[in-house]
Amino acid sequence: MNLIKYTTTWVKGEVLQGKFMLIIGGVLLTVEYFLVKSNNDFLKGLIIPVGLIIFILVGYGLMQIIVRPKHLNKVARDFVKNPNLVFNKEYTKARKDDKIFKILKKIWMISGVVSIGLYIIFSNHYHQGLSIGSMGLFLTLYILDTTLHQRLKNYLKGMESLRL
Repeated sequence: MNLIKYTTTWVKGEVLQGKFMLIIGGVLLTVEYFLVKSNNDFLKGLIIPVGLIIFILVGYGLMQIIVRPKHLNKVARDFVKNPNLVFNKEYTKARKDDKIFKILKKIWMISGVVSIGLYIIFSNHYHQGLSIGSMGLFLTLYILDTTLHQRLKNYLKGMESLRL
């Protein structure tokens, strides 16, 4: 296998995840509508975190669908001209992204635990809803980054096999 095949596999996975993110974001948009219409304080507390989840799912999902294929085309085009330069550039970027994902996953876990603690501390229903919604937000971010990171690790492993 060469870099283009590994990049193609990685991009196909990214685009597929982006499509799932858009679908889930669309479903949550319906949920958000009912949260806004609700008179329940707990459910009102969920509005902001669910809105952020929708924004992340739709925004990042669209980016995956639109930008990743363009990236693949650029890598394929530039690879023909200078394979070593493109390989090194892709490998360096993937290594950097790998480090960032490791840090972000820890941040999401800690933030989720803090949200649970805040739920226990708060007695106001609105703030409890906000805490639970935030926990859902951080869980969503953790799951997204874990799946993206796993695919990136496979991509890195493939590139490392090419270096040998």
